Amino acid sequence: MRKQVEGDRQTARLCGKKVGLLLHLGSLPSDLGLRHIGILLKILSEYFAKSDLFLLSDMFFPTSHMVFENYLSDIRYMQQEHFQIQPKRRPSIQVSFFGGVKTSSYLSEKYLANSISQADYLISIAVLAEDPIFTIHASTSSNFWLLPSYSKNEILIQENFQQRCLSLLEAIGPIQAKNHFSINIYSALGNSFLVLSPNSISADAVASTLCGIPPAKNKLLGNADKKGFGNSVLSHMTIYGDPIKKPLVEFPFSGDTYAIGIHKDQCNLCEDCTVFCPLQAMCICNQHLFWNAEKCNRCGYCISICPQSALFKRRK
Repeated sequence: MRKQVEGDRQTARLCGKKVGLLLHLGSLPSDLGLRHIGILLKILSEYFAKSDLFLLSDMFFPTSHMVFENYLSDIRYMQQEHFQIQPKRRPSIQVSFFGGVKTSSYLSEKYLANSISQADYLISIAVLAEDPIFTIHASTSSNFWLLPSYSKNEILIQENFQQRCLSLLEAIGPIQAKNHFSINIYSALGNSFLVLSPNSISADAVASTLCGIPPAKNKLLGNADKKGFGNSVLSHMTIYGDPIKKPLVEFPFSGDTYAIGIHKDQCNLCEDCTVFCPLQAMCICNQHLFWNAEKCNRCGYCISICPQSALFKRRK
């Protein structure tokens, strides 16, 4: 990490500039994870001591906040952010919404947190985890969670997964344009690793490989590569560090190799999953919730929006 920052000739450009550290936790980090985040923030605060640094985190936890305070004075959280509206940039198109057809503009009103708009440069830091929507929660997909619900829902209701991925990449385009480099962290005893790259797609491709998910099977990375957002092919990269001989971590699920399980005792038939499912793969019949495997595209959105945590992934 130190060698990469020291050897980066572009780092001098950040001197005297406002630099935002975008931290994507997703959930409460383990004690080891907090230690690794603390070490990372210490290194970044040292090498960018002449920059105006701030941290924008997606989630607040008292334990993580205490770690942040050790290294940074300007700490912000998404819950406290206001959003600025940017002009329309997409044509109108028909989409399936709430069970009917609606004419809408994809990302008709783009939103960015004020902190992101104020920053001259951004450094994206993601704590790796399984992501039910985009296979792996890493730098590129993590920026998705910096969008408010309105923009996120517009992306998620799209039935075509490729179009959904491309709309995500366009939505986070202003973030990517300011991104100095992306960092992915995974913390576990004996299996911890850190991936850093000037391009978030490359960083995610390496992290995906280390997590046992071939980048070719990660649809977000594949579509990003085809559209020229970054390189997802490891053989086309120069990778410094230990050779990748095998995955360091085996994430339990990837792609469409899972079924949707239902905790019948937790489900209260609120109908959220039936309303928001882009393919109407969830339905209620005779006071019971059912999943249609043939209609489902395994986007995992139903799992993420269920207020009762009644839906889960299970092996076929």
